Formats: sequence, C-alpha cells, structure tokens
Amino acid sequence: MKNEDDVLYTGRLYLFDIIPLWKTTKTKQEWKQIEMEMSSRNKMVMFKFDDEEEREDDKNV
Repeated sequence: MKNEDDVLYTGRLYLFDIIPLWKTTKTKQEWKQIEMEMSSRNKMVMFKFDDEEEREDDKNV
C-alpha cells in the first residue's frame, strides 16, 4: 500500500469558480492547503477524495 503522502489526486482548476480550465494532480495535503486558502467567510470550499480502497469496495458490491 502506498504512503498517504505519496497518493496523487486529480482535480480540475476553475477560473472565477465557473469556467473549467485544466486538470492537475496534487497530494491530499496540497489539496487541503488549497481548500484553506480558497475558503472565506462568504464561501466554503470542500473536496471529496476517492481513495482506491473505497473504489475497490464499490466494485465488489
């Protein structure tokens, strides 16, 4: 099993929060840092991480 710090997640960057730009790959810690930087009093940014273990469980159901 990979170390949690080594697992990369792919996400899409948006311009003005509505125009999709390109996909980028970052670690979970980097995504959490982006989440903290983008959140403000008036809006909240959240990410959902799909771990491989969860995907494997979904396939077996």
